[in-house]
Amino acid sequence: MVRRFTDRSPRQLAWVTSLVRALLEWGAAIDAVNYRNETALILAAAQTYGDATEAAYGERLPVARMSDDDGGALDAYSDDHLYTWDWVLALLAMPAAIAHSAWPDLVIELCDAKQAAVGSYSFGDEEIATLLGVPEATAHPRYPELVGVARAAFPFARCFGASGALRDFKAAPRTTLPARPTSSAAAAPKKAAPKRAGPKKAAPKKKR
Repeated sequence: MVRRFTDRSPRQLAWVTSLVRALLEWGAAIDAVNYRNETALILAAAQTYGDATEAAYGERLPVARMSDDDGGALDAYSDDHLYTWDWVLALLAMPAAIAHSAWPDLVIELCDAKQAAVGSYSFGDEEIATLLGVPEATAHPRYPELVGVARAAFPFARCFGASGALRDFKAAPRTTLPARPTSSAAAAPKKAAPKRAGPKKAAPKKKR
């Protein structure tokens, strides 16, 4: 899964913003290595509700407290755009991105990260609705699964609303993400340690 940065300074967020704009202008660099790294890097720069409350109140509050928060942390979170869900979704909505084998897992990772960070609050609702409406996305074999994951993370997106295109869509059960080996050393089978040679015996003396 993606990991969040411990340092999310305004300078870092500004750099990530520049990266996103460049990727969107270039149509995104889609290849076997950089595709996952670039999207994960952008996603990792997003702050969580806990980050926002720690900065505003000096105390990290859980997502369950968001609905009772009138202290201004959420306003600052929104006004300063301390999240990146919308940027990553804009990248993932590109047909070239959808054609990549990592695409469905990245969509799931984004939904999980967003839900863990800010619950069901509406950050990225418009972008997830756009992504789920792209023809290349609707034709993907894992589309029904992705609709279910997205509905849990973005329940107030227009596509799931009363007149939304996916209001009555039957989503498929979520599948388990493939396990990733931690290292090549861990994946390699262990060889048995060579047996130590026993002490050498003295040669018998020849009879005269």
